Amino acid sequence: GNRVGRGKGYYDRLLAGSRARKVGVAYDFQLVYEIEADPHDVQVDVVITQNNHIVIRKYRH
Repeated sequence: GNRVGRGKGYYDRLLAGSRARKVGVAYDFQLVYEIEADPHDVQVDVVITQNNHIVIRKYRH
């Protein structure tokens, strides 16, 4: 559910206070099993690709 960004945390700040469902759109080849993330990074709830609909389960650490 983590995203790779190229900015200054704009979307993380925008999404942090939102209770709306967060949906990421990608191609299948862009998906990876695991990616590094910072504590302030906001995860998406669902990822939709041309062939898949993936619901992200949030784990508490």
